[in-house]
Amino acid sequence: DHSEAVAAIQTDSRALFLADAGMGKTTFFSYIALTLTFPRGLPATKELFGDSKPLPILVPLKVLDNAAHRPILTYIRGLPLFRGTSGLRRLAKLANKGQLLLLLDGYDEIYISREPGPSIKSEIDSFFSGTLQQIPGDDGLLPVLTDLYRSLFRNRIWLSSRREQYIA
Repeated sequence: DHSEAVAAIQTDSRALFLADAGMGKTTFFSYIALTLTFPRGLPATKELFGDSKPLPILVPLKVLDNAAHRPILTYIRGLPLFRGTSGLRRLAKLANKGQLLLLLDGYDEIYISREPGPSIKSEIDSFFSGTLQQIPGDDGLLPVLTDLYRSLFRNRIWLSSRREQYIA
């Protein structure tokens, strides 16, 4: 019976999906992302989201450049819908309306640096807290970035990782 898991997903905007390697976390995230793009919802997505259809953004964390300036946002801004200044504004507008589902896949597959500075982990922390940690290079985009990060708190953010990352 998966009713408890479904109820939690329906009511909480943040979710951490933990499972052993090969149990289908990436497949599940891909399935959700794909089915949310269908004109008519499937039973599984209707069960999870009701009549709302958030725009899914699947981010495979293991392919990101951890040394990049805001690696997750850089990846998202590389998607055709979010390229350029108008794309960043579009992303901020969707976030402000609470219409995004960020699927951050594979936390256990990223390199966590002990060095201070921008990293995938610090960006995920910002997404989950809704606060912007200003870093060099933000100057021209600071108002839009501040609005975006504050608005992300109104959206669903799911993170997947192997169970052993969290359970000793």
